Amino acid sequence: MGVIVELNNIAYNNKNFFLTFIVKELLPTLQSSANFPSLLLTDIAGFHTTETVLEKLCSANIM
Repeated sequence: MGVIVELNNIAYNNKNFFLTFIVKELLPTLQSSANFPSLLLTDIAGFHTTETVLEKLCSANIM
């Protein structure tokens, strides 16, 4: 798997980019340990804690 690079003229990252990372990169990587909860540490960027992002992480057993 290579590196995914997406251009956003407004910001380096946002909720949509972060959700794409979760779905395309993080969840497939963690599938092998699906029986165990995972801990994801992030900084205080607002898009890390939107309701949509938190629901996606919670549904995948990621705290």
